[in-house]
Amino acid sequence: MQWSEVIVTIDGEGKEAVANMFHELGAGGVVIEDPEVVHRYRSEGWEYEDLPLPEAKGKVVVRGYLAVDSSLAAKLEEVSINMDKILAALPQLEGIVEYRRVGEEDWAGGWKKHYRTIKMGQRLVIKPIWEYYEPTPHQVVIEIDPGMAFGTGTHPTTVMCLLALEEYITGGERVFDIGTGSGILAIAAAKLGAAAVTGVDRDPIAVDSARSNVIQNGVEDRVLICQGDLLKGLGQPADLIVANLTADVIMDLAAQLGPFLLPGGRAILGGIVAARSTEVQETLLRAGFVIIDSRVRDDWTMFIIKGK
Repeated sequence: MQWSEVIVTIDGEGKEAVANMFHELGAGGVVIEDPEVVHRYRSEGWEYEDLPLPEAKGKVVVRGYLAVDSSLAAKLEEVSINMDKILAALPQLEGIVEYRRVGEEDWAGGWKKHYRTIKMGQRLVIKPIWEYYEPTPHQVVIEIDPGMAFGTGTHPTTVMCLLALEEYITGGERVFDIGTGSGILAIAAAKLGAAAVTGVDRDPIAVDSARSNVIQNGVEDRVLICQGDLLKGLGQPADLIVANLTADVIMDLAAQLGPFLLPGGRAILGGIVAARSTEVQETLLRAGFVIIDSRVRDDWTMFIIKGK
């Protein structure tokens, strides 16, 4: 398959708006090259030494990959329209858009260039399947092939959810991963000791990617990946629910979560842009949940709530 690589170089304040634009267009992968994030991860001991940095100082490069098919022309027009809107809303920003055609092999190679083995928390190691890593006895290694599914362990929302899973899973839990993407959170839950994990995503590409990653990690006896719509049809309630989605979807979930979460259980709710955290918090409180923790990383907020 041929891909159109859309390369947006923009001031850091606009990176999430551009990335969200690509996700909404159904991009077959989105890469954010942010020098500040890379430098911070390096200072925290993450293995990011080989990641390329944008050539323009202070700029962030966001790459979106759009399939070359009958819908490409319309999507490229949407990119142009949406970029005009982003720059009009944030007039202090400068943004440059470039395009190039890449083949399947170049596309796959581009992904590999941007993902390396990383360590986080006390035990977790996220390793792309093409790299070798020798773990220490206490480490939990998760092997991921990003493919075309969101969730590689590098995005701030995924990092926060992974660290929360490491903290809250003590062994034997039943877990739901809503919007599983690549399956990274479902796999982490199983490898940290959960007894049964169900990952759900409405995107068939994500479901295929997650199932492959589950098999790659040898946890298919504990992790079931299903195509579905959020919580519909999940059956008996869980001890822990993790949902790394968006502010709007989290607010929609607030009214539905109660019956699916055991009394005293926990729900880890991520993917919330910090600017909307108050709105989400108020929605959760109105739904009768107790917020036991909130965490912020970069421009993202995560809430942890307790079941009724």
